[in-house]
Amino acid sequence: MKIVLMGNPNVGKSVIFSRLTGADVIAANYPGTTVDFTKGKMKIEGKTFEIIDAPGTYSLMPSNKAEEIAKKLFDEADLVINVVDATNLERNLFLTLELLEGNKPVVIAINLWDEARHEGIEIDLKKLEKILDTPVIATVALTGEGIKELTERIKDAKAKERKKTSDDEKWMEIGRIVKIVQKVRHRHHTLKDKLSEASIKPVTGLPIAIFVLLISLIGGVKGLRSLTSVIINVVIIIFVIRLFLLGYNIIVISSLACVIFIILSLLLTIGIKKKTFAATLSTVAGTLVSMLISYTVITLLHSNGIHYEEVEFYNFQPEQIFMAEILIGTLGAIMDIAISISSSLQEIYHKNPLIEKNTLLKSGLEIGQDIMGTMSNTLIFACFSGSIPIILLGLINSISIFDIMNFNISLEIVRALTGCIGIVISIPVSIYISVFLLKRTKIGEF
Repeated sequence: MKIVLMGNPNVGKSVIFSRLTGADVIAANYPGTTVDFTKGKMKIEGKTFEIIDAPGTYSLMPSNKAEEIAKKLFDEADLVINVVDATNLERNLFLTLELLEGNKPVVIAINLWDEARHEGIEIDLKKLEKILDTPVIATVALTGEGIKELTERIKDAKAKERKKTSDDEKWMEIGRIVKIVQKVRHRHHTLKDKLSEASIKPVTGLPIAIFVLLISLIGGVKGLRSLTSVIINVVIIIFVIRLFLLGYNIIVISSLACVIFIILSLLLTIGIKKKTFAATLSTVAGTLVSMLISYTVITLLHSNGIHYEEVEFYNFQPEQIFMAEILIGTLGAIMDIAISISSSLQEIYHKNPLIEKNTLLKSGLEIGQDIMGTMSNTLIFACFSGSIPIILLGLINSISIFDIMNFNISLEIVRALTGCIGIVISIPVSIYISVFLLKRTKIGEF
């Protein structure tokens, strides 16, 4: 039995083909042409079926060579799986009606079902199946949702004699069908939608999978705790943005969010220990001091040299948005410094509880000096990496690097410098807080 997959271009037909056939496929040219198609095999209830992925086509009235081959493959088919884009039902149904009038068994896969939900498109599958009088299944080819049901419904498809209609009559019928089975509601993507979408798309899904795998293998239980803190922090950032759009002061809610970031991140990754308390105090103090310095300098200079053009088209005060960016961007680097120093000093003290206070301070300073440069470089690279296209564009148009720095990437420069200030300040702050706590009480006590 020969099953042919047919549908408009870019409806996910090839992904469904891969789900049905697996890796054992053959790419070939249709005899006498240079148009290629893919074929493979699939087993259903012990029976082997040949599956062919026909070239995408909008109609069985071909307008090019690829569509001619699609029509010939349809003529040779014993059964057709028609893949339809759920987000564009009206356009796709024209080919569907043509296929049904071809008097062959047809199974309809309404693909991209998740995207339709995201866009607020609701399709009543039962009504659609009743109107078309053939099996209709919702699928999400990327995740495999609906593929099992699709194979199970193949046996329900029957060839039926149908009245031939003109193009105008088909479009009138399509309008009637869409009016009955489809409703469109205004809907924003939820956080769950966005996370789900990011995890299944190759560009984001693969790096996410590698990151989760590595942090689990290398970090073990602590790695999983760190991963949990990352997820929670992402959720908090999204929540902060939502609150800001509802009219809350972004500086206030960002500051509260940062305190929550610090406490949750350190408690989840380290637990309730003295170094957690030391790192928390050090991070809060270092971030506060660096923000005060930045705010004072920017205020005294009346923001001269800082160009807010890239955020001025929002209906919000750009200065507040920028300060919130600095706050959140600086926090990570300062937290790294704080936990590195507090952990190192506690380990030194644990090995030698009788160590002198001054010796412990010198050891902390030595550790801080070693990581100061590398952490500053990391922050600068992170801030400037996103500006490379702007820098290249400016240089191509004969703009000097100094003008680019002063006008095009002034915000990135201030962010990077503020972060570096925070790193430098947090080193002595972390050292003195950690040493004070260690020499004042026994390890593990507050």
